[in-house]
Amino acid sequence: WLRGIRHKFTPSVSTGFGPDYSRSRFFQQYIRTPRPGKRDTLRYSIWEEAQYGSVSSNPREMRLSYSLSNVIEFKYFNARRDTVMKRRLFDNLVFSGDYNFTRDTLKWSTIGTGGVFRFFKGLTNLSWGVVLDPYIADARGNRINRFAVDHSGRLFRMTTFQLSMNTNFTIRQVLDQFGKKFSKSTDAKPGGGKDSNKDDRLLSWVESMSIGHNMGMSRQLIPTGYGTARDTFLISHNDLSFSGSIPLNSKWNIGIGRVGYDFKNKTMTFPDLNITRDLHCWQLSLNWQPTYGTYIFSLNVKPGSLDFLKVPYRKNNFDARL
Repeated sequence: WLRGIRHKFTPSVSTGFGPDYSRSRFFQQYIRTPRPGKRDTLRYSIWEEAQYGSVSSNPREMRLSYSLSNVIEFKYFNARRDTVMKRRLFDNLVFSGDYNFTRDTLKWSTIGTGGVFRFFKGLTNLSWGVVLDPYIADARGNRINRFAVDHSGRLFRMTTFQLSMNTNFTIRQVLDQFGKKFSKSTDAKPGGGKDSNKDDRLLSWVESMSIGHNMGMSRQLIPTGYGTARDTFLISHNDLSFSGSIPLNSKWNIGIGRVGYDFKNKTMTFPDLNITRDLHCWQLSLNWQPTYGTYIFSLNVKPGSLDFLKVPYRKNNFDARL
């Protein structure tokens, strides 16, 4: 059944150097309060409001950045299709960090990694991220210049673990997953008429409806002493949303987006309404978010009709402010 496993490993190394401008003539100072005993001196950069920005006031720094990219996939024999198929276990699993040559302590940075798992032919994506630290921390959670391998025998200590699940699908995709293929021609009744138009409109409603669920979780290790930590599990977000398009007729269309429920805050999520009217060569649209008092009203020329006319009329209101 298993025909082979393939591991692709791609290393990448880069370096960067930043000079020390803090003692140069690019920085000057002036006295804001000349009173005796309350003298206040402000240091500023002469290029602070320049077109290309100001120079950095950080000390001299030289870093070596690295990343390790991994792709692991396998081949297997599918007896039902009588062919060999390929699947990926890890898609672009990257470990990245840097080493600072100019620092006296804590030269190694934390190491970040993460990846994405796809389920149900891409309908559900599971993203995860981990932060690893080669140093241990004190009782206050601050990094100290002592390697974790010397203290506990482990190369790294995990400081943060994040997990996010995103599911977004349309009704049409669900029906296709279960093999219920349909089309307008098969659903419409023979001979057309009002019943056929009603079925076509109902079918277009079903095809445009989508449901999304987003949930994010994180597990943070808060250090309480040398080599010890307290697990803290948090749910960052958990919401269910609905969106779709309702064609009332051949001219009017109503779009509904992000209407749902926030399970973490226990409240309804704000709606996003879009109303459009087809005016032959023109198009009238209104975008409205009632919760925030935001709307955009516009009158535009339809593409391909009168493109030489640059006459977009727009009136908007953001966050209930004109």
